[in-house]
Amino acid sequence: MRRNPGSSLASLRTVAKDEHNRWICRIERNIDRCSDEQAKLWVIYDGLQLAWSAKWTNIIVETDCALAIEALNDRLRG
Repeated sequence: MRRNPGSSLASLRTVAKDEHNRWICRIERNIDRCSDEQAKLWVIYDGLQLAWSAKWTNIIVETDCALAIEALNDRLRG
């Protein structure tokens, strides 16, 4: 995630790698004003959408956003 200088606009990049840590693909997009946590949640969402559409299994999500980790764990515990 990058903040555009002088504004609260953010641009996001999601990268997918295989089990050997080789780059598979990347998604980039600009989003409107949002908090850092919201932007990180968008990155995770984009990555999961990519994984689901490609029918990948055994997905590992890496993030430093505690809010996102809590939300994902709560959802998985159901």
